[in-house]
Amino acid sequence: ENNMKFVDFENQVCLVTGAGSPTGIGFHTAKILGGLGGKIAIVATTDRIYERAEELKAEGIDAKGYIADLMEREQVKKLVAEVMEEFGQIDLLMNNAGVATFGAVWAVPPIEYEWIIDTNLKSHIYFMHEVIPVMMKQGTHCNIVNTCSAAVTFTSKSAAAYQASRFGALALAESVL
Repeated sequence: ENNMKFVDFENQVCLVTGAGSPTGIGFHTAKILGGLGGKIAIVATTDRIYERAEELKAEGIDAKGYIADLMEREQVKKLVAEVMEEFGQIDLLMNNAGVATFGAVWAVPPIEYEWIIDTNLKSHIYFMHEVIPVMMKQGTHCNIVNTCSAAVTFTSKSAAAYQASRFGALALAESVL
């Protein structure tokens, strides 16, 4: 039997945003990273994140849930400080938080566009702004993943705000290469 892991996150701290949904990408990614040995800090905007953390713990994963409004810069700053206090490092940031609304550009109220851009792009910026200096100070190999979506491979008249936010997340990720 081969017990070698293709990817090993042993003793690495993985911070995953947008992990509150039991069926979402963030939670399932956290489960995979934890299964590969990672210590998991998961974030959502509601207390359902504590249920997800308990599910991870039940699988033997070192995990803790955090609540924050990811569109509030000060809350992101505080959350990163709490993760550092709890775990002492951050080795992987997965910016996964995201929302969508659909409709033609002229049919979607501007407040919905703001909500989508704030959640899908600004939250990524806030986390990267706080986490990159931490990673640089650690001096270790670190990773940042910005969830984009297949929506960056096509355009649609009914998904302009969503696509703009996800294209922005892609460009943001590429800007730090």
